[in-house]
Amino acid sequence: MEELLKVSGINMSFGKFHILKDVYMTVHKGDVYGFVGRNGAGKTTLIRVITGLITAQSGSYELNVSKRLGAVTAIVEAPAIKTGMSGYNNLKLQAMLLGIKDYDQKIKDTLELVDLPNDNKKAGNYSLGMRQRLAIACALLGDPELMILDEPANGLDPKGMVEIRELITKLNKEKGITFIISSHILSELDKMATTYGFIENGHVIKEINAEDIHANNEIKFIYKVNKIDGVKEILENKFNAKCDIIDSKTFTTDKELDALDLGLAFREIGVKIESFEQEKEELEDYFINLLKEGGNK
Repeated sequence: MEELLKVSGINMSFGKFHILKDVYMTVHKGDVYGFVGRNGAGKTTLIRVITGLITAQSGSYELNVSKRLGAVTAIVEAPAIKTGMSGYNNLKLQAMLLGIKDYDQKIKDTLELVDLPNDNKKAGNYSLGMRQRLAIACALLGDPELMILDEPANGLDPKGMVEIRELITKLNKEKGITFIISSHILSELDKMATTYGFIENGHVIKEINAEDIHANNEIKFIYKVNKIDGVKEILENKFNAKCDIIDSKTFTTDKELDALDLGLAFREIGVKIESFEQEKEELEDYFINLLKEGGNK
């Protein structure tokens, strides 16, 4: 696939704090790139570098987009909208800034695209979800090829989250817009991202396709027993299965075992199985395990 953004060896420090450490990242055209990391990991700082808001001390990045105003757009933190103006007039102001002359129909079409009314209601009276959609509408006026969204679902209620997710997916599929989305709400990100970059302590530790994560998601087998004594030894020595002790009556294993064989083995040490369930690894689990394994998962 064609590379749209390539970040090479970016370093960024504020005083004695080394925020970005030799960052490499690649975003391909058509991606919905989920940018995942804990608070303070460096997500917003890298976004500010890519958008030209700040300059890194070393390293470089290349953007393979048209050399025109509006080709790359970003909504970083709070949406920059005029609360005392209507949605239409916010878009009109943006159109003037972009030098768009015949803007009336384009504004009406854009409001319809993001499901906002074309009326005199001031943006200050919009819900938070409507304000987010208005900010995206302003960004859309320039026909962007790359849109960068920093925590777009932050503070939204469940309905607002769904609306933003569906809008992003629609714009990606129908308009071909490439997205970089940083978010700590991984359950939402998991529903729309096609590729992930995981950042920890200022360093991108892994990039991976969403399909590869889902294809390799581990299934945990969770057992409740009357006592845990001797369970780990039985699992590892007799069944060659990894065993993680959760508490005094719970353990997990990565291997599906024959219930009869396991029951007979446990009976020898006085252990009875009280319940059993299986759980598939979610994106949150993948990220946590990735951190534990130092990015080698």
